[in-house]
Amino acid sequence: MSATTIEIPAAQVEAIRASLNARADAADDRPAIEALLAQLAAAGTASPRVTAPRPLLWSTAYDALCAAAEALADDCNDHWREGDPERLRRRLAAVAAGLELLAALGPPPAR
Repeated sequence: MSATTIEIPAAQVEAIRASLNARADAADDRPAIEALLAQLAAAGTASPRVTAPRPLLWSTAYDALCAAAEALADDCNDHWREGDPERLRRRLAAVAAGLELLAALGPPPAR
């Protein structure tokens, strides 16, 4: 399986970590997930460079993008009750950052 090295933007690190943790229990590629989590933990930089199998990086970035989009949709629904445009802007920025990370990884891996 081909490995890819990519810089994870600081704004995306927690979303990537959450996606990896959600996958860890049910995944066949648990050693790769644990290795990637260890890289994130050891990086010590605002935007760590990590190396992992490309399909794992892509699917994890995709999961993070979907989670950000769902959070934006929830906040859009809440906006009508609370009217907090700054929260919507933060959510929109998270979606944009997730999209950029996924774009940097290229097209989806072959199944």
